[in-house]
Amino acid sequence: MPRSRTTGTSGRRRASVLDRALATSRTISVTGPMAPLDIEVIRTRLTRAWTPTSRLSLVPDPASASWAHDVATLPRVVERPDLADLPVGDLMTHLRNRPEPLPRLEVLVCGHWLVIDHTHGMGDGRLGIEQIAGVASRHEFPMAERFERSLPSDAAWQALRRHVLRHPRRLRDIVRLRAANAAPPVDAPRRTIDDWRSTRCAVTAAMRPGQTAELTRAIADTGVRMSSAAVTVALWRAALSAQGVVLDDRTQILFDCRRYLDAEHAEDHGNFAVGIPLRLPPDATPTEIGDRIRAVAESGWPAAILAAGELRMRLRPATPGEETAPTRVEVPDRLRLSVSDLGRIGIFGDLPWEPASASHHLFAYVEPDGPDAASMLVSEIDGSRSFTTTFCSDFVGRPVIEAALDHLCEDPVSLLDHLLTRS
Repeated sequence: MPRSRTTGTSGRRRASVLDRALATSRTISVTGPMAPLDIEVIRTRLTRAWTPTSRLSLVPDPASASWAHDVATLPRVVERPDLADLPVGDLMTHLRNRPEPLPRLEVLVCGHWLVIDHTHGMGDGRLGIEQIAGVASRHEFPMAERFERSLPSDAAWQALRRHVLRHPRRLRDIVRLRAANAAPPVDAPRRTIDDWRSTRCAVTAAMRPGQTAELTRAIADTGVRMSSAAVTVALWRAALSAQGVVLDDRTQILFDCRRYLDAEHAEDHGNFAVGIPLRLPPDATPTEIGDRIRAVAESGWPAAILAAGELRMRLRPATPGEETAPTRVEVPDRLRLSVSDLGRIGIFGDLPWEPASASHHLFAYVEPDGPDAASMLVSEIDGSRSFTTTFCSDFVGRPVIEAALDHLCEDPVSLLDHLLTRS
């Protein structure tokens, strides 16, 4: 019998600062609708990939910089027909609010939905997407080979040296951008929220292929190039403002820092995406937002943040129990947005989609980082754009978020026209 199936723990791996920071967070993906899935095939494929050096077998520990691999405790794979008819957002909310401790990795088949719930410490969105392809593809997907690939322990330093330190001008760009996007003085009213984690919830919505195509044509008619991420941020901010939501001046955009590494590390796993809060005008257009996103990406600011975090951890290692989350917090009375746009997902072409379904979706729960935060994850599959927003319902009402998402998905062109006209 292979050693990976008989030993309790095997080897250790250095955890990055970002790995440790995300070790207690969860990522929940929901993909479908799918044709019936074979639970034993899923279990067999996961077990085969559960090796002593796989990202999947890691045991995240926020208090340690050295993580063990546990190959004896296999992932939980279950059928949950009782959850099959829940709205996807309610399904994710139910799973996230279960009592701790939760399994490091759990795969659930809920009717036509494939659900993967795992600790964020294992890796970022790339790991989730490849797990979906690995357990559900019609043909074998190289799961074991893929998940053996981990980012090198000095990845943050490599990114900083390669993209920033070799080009000193970028250091000046980073200083300028940090100053331009610094948090303004807080003069908003404040609110006190008790036990906000108990009111975390998720809401999902989908932009049908027809609406996506109309939006694409409207963007093309402007004659101005606009990135998918910039359009998403601009329209989401506009949709919330139309509901009377007071927004923070800054919106956090997620940047995948693999862009700063050599090409050989492009598919390595780990946590290597960092959020940068960008200060935006109230009615920022996709072009304005895109310019800011591009400037940040070109400067290497995200890589500098990762390297600075590693340096701080080496100079002052965290100790167990050093950070205890308070149950009562006081925050400004305005919503902080965080947006991660995965763009078009091309790796799902071999999934067994439900033939009768008109559209295909990947929704994903990403932890909000406070009661005043709303995290959005966006993906596009075969022309359908899927949106998941996670937030604290004690801070902003669920009907407000649902109405904003409906506006965004049903009539994105009107939101775009409104922004372009006002600009």
